[in-house]
Amino acid sequence: MNTTLADALFRKELITSSEKENIIREKPISIHWDLRTLLYLGIILTTSAVGIFIYKNIDSIGHDVILIAITLLVIICFAYCFIKSNGYQRTKIIRQEIAADYILLAGCLLLLTLIGYAQFQYNLFGNRWGLALFIPMILLFAAAYYFDHLGVLSLAIVNLAAWAGIAITPTTILQQNNFNEEKIMFTGLALGAILMAMALWSSIKQVKAHFSFTYKNFGIHIFFISLLAILFYYDRIYILIFFALVVCSFFSLSKCN
Repeated sequence: MNTTLADALFRKELITSSEKENIIREKPISIHWDLRTLLYLGIILTTSAVGIFIYKNIDSIGHDVILIAITLLVIICFAYCFIKSNGYQRTKIIRQEIAADYILLAGCLLLLTLIGYAQFQYNLFGNRWGLALFIPMILLFAAAYYFDHLGVLSLAIVNLAAWAGIAITPTTILQQNNFNEEKIMFTGLALGAILMAMALWSSIKQVKAHFSFTYKNFGIHIFFISLLAILFYYDRIYILIFFALVVCSFFSLSKCN
């Protein structure tokens, strides 16, 4: 492969003879993860640009036009993914084509934008703001399992935490969560335990076993932060804290991948 490429470049006078020899001798370098990183960055920038475009042109374009345009984009993204999908599988799906991964991620981000915008502008769910988080959360979990997408699973977990009243992004986890309230502390404790249980269940039942690391990663961090908050809030529960730490440490070192 290197020889053929070097000969082609040399015939077109794009490289010198010494550079040709270097290409032949050197092993090819994979740029797989470089390209995937750029693609993920492109999806994030594109969906962010959609939000900025809506914000700056909301008065001149009109709410209905914006909602219809986003809805069409979401439908196109999911339709493409369904066409390229081989259906649900319990095990990890090995894809020959990776474009659908990024199109699915774009569709899910646009879906969140669509539901949030519809709720803000038209009060789609009335005063039941929890539905504005619960419905997209269900859709994201379904998409993550059906299309086997770890990025969408992470979005679903973040949505689950938001629905439970916890902000878990790195910049807000300690700023926007009031850990002086018992409700937040024990909600975080329960959410972390649920996510770790999901990790264990996925690993034991072999239902998307490769999802278990993502569940465990989110669950352990939320659980430990909640434990720290409880430790500073209460005075006489050191035995409970110690027991919980031992359980979490054992779980984190287990064979749950």
